[in-house]
Amino acid sequence: MAVAAGVYLVLRLAGCHQLFVNDAEGRGTLLEIIGTLYRVVYAFATYVIWGQLAAVENERLKESGALRDLVLFSKGLKEAHVIPPSAPYAPTPAQSRSRNGECSPEARTAGGPTS
Repeated sequence: MAVAAGVYLVLRLAGCHQLFVNDAEGRGTLLEIIGTLYRVVYAFATYVIWGQLAAVENERLKESGALRDLVLFSKGLKEAHVIPPSAPYAPTPAQSRSRNGECSPEARTAGGPTS
């Protein structure tokens, strides 16, 4: 802002404003055209941003509904059946069977069936 005011002051003191005194109508028309273009671009940007905002709001509503359903349906589960996300994965004895049907040594020590 200060730079624009400085440039204006320098051009005014240099007498450059006298070059455009007779063309005030042309300058007014040019300013109207620039203003119209600015309004069109601003309206388009507002429309695009508003559309993206609506899409984000719809996704948020879907996700919050899914989370609400998850909380409601998980209230009936016992705490023993819920595996915390920080627990390392340990296969159950049934998952530890090899292709030929024999139990792995880990399943045997865990009390799995011996075939």
